[in-house]
Amino acid sequence: MPRSFRSGQRVRVSTVDTDGLPMVRYGTVGADAVSNGRIAVIYDDLAGSDLVDGSEIELLDLDLIELRLTGTDLLNDTSLRAGLAELWRAEVSRAGLVITTLFPMEKGDVIGVADGEHFLLAEFTYNGETWVVRGALASDDPTMVVIRADRMNRWNGFIH
Repeated sequence: MPRSFRSGQRVRVSTVDTDGLPMVRYGTVGADAVSNGRIAVIYDDLAGSDLVDGSEIELLDLDLIELRLTGTDLLNDTSLRAGLAELWRAEVSRAGLVITTLFPMEKGDVIGVADGEHFLLAEFTYNGETWVVRGALASDDPTMVVIRADRMNRWNGFIH
């Protein structure tokens, strides 16, 4: 089913660069359109706009922003783990969204509370909802660390 895009909506474009490597860019829809065609996107980091295949575009929402970094030591080393939430916040800022304050989740002097296979790194409020930044090994590549945020539900833990 075709999706509609409105001029001014924030989007994430996931594509492959000329070397065949995955690439993510953020931008704004330039004109009203339906996704079964090419969509005009004004990228944040480029002058002008580009026509992008609708299948490469996702409407930008906080739970779509994830930071993928190589190295399991980023989770295992407590001093490195302490900076992961701020790195994720920098990616959120690059996407054009604003998280004003992150509150580190600590156990003693150590940042990051183990929760099964994840580490809960920080919490924050966004649009009146409580969110938690967490880090985990990627399910598709055990050498890759994924940092993302999820809404928290008091009764059932995370929504995702």
